[in-house]
Amino acid sequence: MKNLISGGCMCGAVHYEYSGNPLYSIICQCTQCQKITGAGSAPAICVANDNFTIKGKLTYFEQAADDGNIVSNGFCPTCGNPILKKTTAFEDHVYIHVGSLDDPSQFEPEFVVFSSSGQSWDTVDAKINRVE
Repeated sequence: MKNLISGGCMCGAVHYEYSGNPLYSIICQCTQCQKITGAGSAPAICVANDNFTIKGKLTYFEQAADDGNIVSNGFCPTCGNPILKKTTAFEDHVYIHVGSLDDPSQFEPEFVVFSSSGQSWDTVDAKINRVE
């Protein structure tokens, strides 16, 4: 993956950049990610807060995860595009929704998380490591 990652929303009101290598990349199949994205899973890149900058304002929807941590879902308030997630479990990390990247083709998933919640119609390459 590139050392500069950039992206934003559909309407252009929100844009972000991250300089550095991602910490890791996942495909999340939890039911919350399914609802937030409207899909069977949410591919995401985990980056450090320190090198992440965002221009524009996000609206956040917060909810409790199964483990009791709070997950904050950041959306563009104008077009509704999901941009990122944060969690109190890893307060120094940001999870960028891959669909919001300027170049989503650079995504290479390392792990599938919460695969037990995955939908039968949302098939994920069996070669990718599963982590529950």
